[in-house]
Amino acid sequence: MAELFDSYINPNNPSEVYCDLTVIRDCAEPNTRLLCGTLQIFCGSNTFCSGLIVGNGLVLCDCGDSWNCNLCGNDTPFWIPFQNGDTYTFQFQQPQTILGSTVGWSSNGSTETGSAQFTITTCCGTTVTVDDAVFDRIVVNQFVGEFQTTQVGGNATISPIQQIQFDLYMIAEFLIQQGLEPCFMFNFCFETKGRDKECFCSEPFKLEVCADKKQSVLIESEYPSTDCFGLYYGTNFTQTFGGLPFPYSNQIRIPCAFEQTNFNVTKSIIDTSQKTTNSQVCENWEMNTFPIPQRFAKLLASIVAGADIMIDGVEYQTSGEIPKNNEIGSRWWITIKFEHCECSKSLTCL
Repeated sequence: MAELFDSYINPNNPSEVYCDLTVIRDCAEPNTRLLCGTLQIFCGSNTFCSGLIVGNGLVLCDCGDSWNCNLCGNDTPFWIPFQNGDTYTFQFQQPQTILGSTVGWSSNGSTETGSAQFTITTCCGTTVTVDDAVFDRIVVNQFVGEFQTTQVGGNATISPIQQIQFDLYMIAEFLIQQGLEPCFMFNFCFETKGRDKECFCSEPFKLEVCADKKQSVLIESEYPSTDCFGLYYGTNFTQTFGGLPFPYSNQIRIPCAFEQTNFNVTKSIIDTSQKTTNSQVCENWEMNTFPIPQRFAKLLASIVAGADIMIDGVEYQTSGEIPKNNEIGSRWWITIKFEHCECSKSLTCL
């Protein structure tokens, strides 16, 4: 790793040593540009999260299974980027024992205790206190309850659901106010039936430096009921034990270059007269991701497999293969072609 990283000391705290990816940038760097001194090249091998009912690869049973703990020699660490205005929604379907009068979500430092709890830990291992005032700033929506789905044979199934939506930029601002870098992960714990609390952790998020350089896009899609991970997108909630129900969103920011490659003009022509009756203009775009972990690539594949794909608020369509494009490491360099069609005209006289 010596040829990739140079260690350096945090100028604000000489007792903290960080490793630094030496690249040329146009704007100011935060204190930690890569990962703090606890970086491990290999840790943990338990990638099967048996206690988690549903998951899209961003929640782990063991924090040691994080993608930054299992790097090949030519891989670099990865964080989920976000910008001002970005939110992210976590959904769980853990079996729970509902206790007390307050059974929604809570956090450390809160005056109320919920059946679902979260804490925030920086990428350098500092757990921050989230009191009620901070909770209200960083949590956009939250609820704990049950939902109903109907199977092919008509049988109805009732499932528990715990869902929470965070304002990622508000969390970053809170950390900056504490003198901490805006790089963090979540820890989640649930009161379970007949067992002690069951806890999980998330993959890390980090505020995107140089957001004006257009090095990422915000992507999301829709599913009528559940996606390939089992996450529920519907609104058929049968019980609400705490908070207010809201629909799930798979919105996430993808680090990539996204640019238009060409226009495609299609015409309908009458054979006998060679007259054009209709025409359509479509834009062809191409997404080329920066190196991303396989689990993040799988999440991206699930999003583009959904309906109404929105990229930075504009609808696109795509289908076909999603290649890895990298034979010498574990990271994926994905290329996806998209089409955006909004101009379709009838050219016949009325």
